[in-house]
Amino acid sequence: MEEVEEFDAVIVYDGFIAEGASDTEYTEQSPFSKNGGHYSYNECYEYFLGYCKTIGLRAAFVSTYDITDSGKFSAVWVYNKKWQLINKTASTKIIFDKFSNLETYNAKFNTKLRSNNNEYIFFHNQRIREVFDNKLKTYKTFTEFAIPTVKISVESGVGIIAAKEKLHNKMIVHEYPGDFTDSYVLKDQYGAGGANVFKVTNDTKLQSIGNRDISILYILQPLITASGFKFSKLRGNIDLRVIVCSGKITQCYIRIPKPGEFKANASSGSTVVYVPLTNIPKGVLRMAKNINDQLPVNDGFYALDFIKSSTGHIYFIKGNITPGLIWFNDEDEVYAKELMRLIIDNLALRISNIAKSSKIVP
Repeated sequence: MEEVEEFDAVIVYDGFIAEGASDTEYTEQSPFSKNGGHYSYNECYEYFLGYCKTIGLRAAFVSTYDITDSGKFSAVWVYNKKWQLINKTASTKIIFDKFSNLETYNAKFNTKLRSNNNEYIFFHNQRIREVFDNKLKTYKTFTEFAIPTVKISVESGVGIIAAKEKLHNKMIVHEYPGDFTDSYVLKDQYGAGGANVFKVTNDTKLQSIGNRDISILYILQPLITASGFKFSKLRGNIDLRVIVCSGKITQCYIRIPKPGEFKANASSGSTVVYVPLTNIPKGVLRMAKNINDQLPVNDGFYALDFIKSSTGHIYFIKGNITPGLIWFNDEDEVYAKELMRLIIDNLALRISNIAKSSKIVP
């Protein structure tokens, strides 16, 4: 019988970003390569695994490429003052799932994890993930709070014209049509981290983007001048993110794009500034509560992103079931580590509940 290394929790990261522990051709000593643009992520997950050890959890890190056909892991990364490989089949009680695109390129890995007999518990609520991972489904679920959105076929002029006409019909009946500019935002329907998000002004550019990779499905939205949020001396196209855990907002920060950039993702060079919970605008608090109340379950962990138009109207941009845990400055590091401790403490509680429920009652 095969010997299996058992863990309390395993972080499963997208294999397009993290290197698999079972990849024999990979020779670096940490899961995020120096050549991949995500090398700084190592420090984040060193802290994550280190805190797990501090509170008595045995945890490991893998990429989606380490998932076997039986839903176990062919090898794992562990951290104990330095990264180490355990080249042995492994299993776990809880999966901290850090991979999206479950309906596209990661579908096969998700299927493997769910088709095994181990009955893994996933940290992130899968019913909420189904809503937030698909931007079109997010819009249809929260139409009253969201920017008008349509699906678009960008490979042909006919598809572009049809989508723009459908979007225009939504815009003219919207409560605040004056908020929408003549430009558009084209987004990967299943994308994350600001990837494949474009500001476009003409059909030629739309079709050019669409022809780069015909496997990507896109949505189209009108561009809004998001200059309505004002915090102290901070001005400009600001977006605001709240982190929600079990229906309660635990953190809030704003992101200000760097000059010449319209995307506010921190990975794109935006400035990140944390906001005291007492300073969160009341309109955001109301909308966040309404969104949480409409989700399939109210015990999830996720992020909600908002903008405020130049005319003062708040819009829900997107939900993120796996918000980033990395940091970009000293203040960000403090809050990121605080968030990780909150997550890991929750993991420990769930593992404790598993142990209690598995005890045989005499």
